Amino acid sequence: MERQTIFITGGSGYIGVPTAYALHHLGFRIVIFDIKQFPKKISGMEEATGDIRNEAHLKSAMKVYTPDLVIHLAALTSVADSEKNQKSYHEINVRGTRNVLSAMHTVSCQNLIFASSSAVYKESERKMAEDSPIAPLSFYGKTKEEAEHLIQKEKGLHYGILRYFNVVGITEDRLFGESIENNLKLIPSALRVGLGKQKNLYIYGNAYPTPDGTAIRDYVSLEDVVRANVLTVQYLLAFPESKKFRFRECNAICNIGSGQGTSNLEVVHLIEQITKKKIPVVYKKARRETVVSIADITKANNMLEWKPKKSRLQDIIQNSNTFMSFRPPSRNLKDAGSILR
Repeated sequence: MERQTIFITGGSGYIGVPTAYALHHLGFRIVIFDIKQFPKKISGMEEATGDIRNEAHLKSAMKVYTPDLVIHLAALTSVADSEKNQKSYHEINVRGTRNVLSAMHTVSCQNLIFASSSAVYKESERKMAEDSPIAPLSFYGKTKEEAEHLIQKEKGLHYGILRYFNVVGITEDRLFGESIENNLKLIPSALRVGLGKQKNLYIYGNAYPTPDGTAIRDYVSLEDVVRANVLTVQYLLAFPESKKFRFRECNAICNIGSGQGTSNLEVVHLIEQITKKKIPVVYKKARRETVVSIADITKANNMLEWKPKKSRLQDIIQNSNTFMSFRPPSRNLKDAGSILR
């Protein structure tokens, strides 16, 4: 039987790299479509360099590889940066998605997994379920909402829209992850201070209506996100032949989070315990973003048979403590399978 082909936009990125390795490990033919080069050449994993803003690049690559499924990860993802660079965010996150859908039409590919975000939801003190109101505060969230709308309007498309919450850390085997150097996210920034590589930690807002005045977030491990991607691939490609599905509808919209909320200050105190160093905090003006963001992950559990296994925040931070750069496997892919256990 011929291997099924999976085409991954943004396949050289933080989530794309371990997703590509895990799916390759399962026997899929993987095509990486990205503006930057994949970290390491692997036999059976192919590359197509291009920009999702260029529809011709996408159509040309898809005609060559004729994918069975596309995983669309390519995007700009910073809430703060999106307010300053709205044109770029719209071009990449919205127009780029429109181009991906158009290119899929040219090769009659009907399966898509889209990396969306918890940023699409309306502010709420409750856990956010997939049917919670959609009303993004940030421009980034608005681009993800618009991209979701484009996907849902496509006739005949089978899709999995995964609304990631705060994806953090590295994989337990330390093969995949993102550096804490020059990383503006809260956990890498706090780790740099704890390791003596940065003087102060900046927290935006300390007068929110939360127990300690700082924003609350749901942190989910990179490893759990990769498993969610893999399970969604299997869900879409098996439907409707597989009898295990209890749902009439193939399309899935699922939250991918830990289901637990942690405030910014709680993260700081945890990192102080791990690094055994006091972290000086400087408070800055609050940004226009959601105060409390926690996932209801019931649907992902029911529909994809997914639940977080590696998202205990203390373990994520401990594992990320000194991780400075991505190091791709030097021999073969046997270790990549550990992500799937």
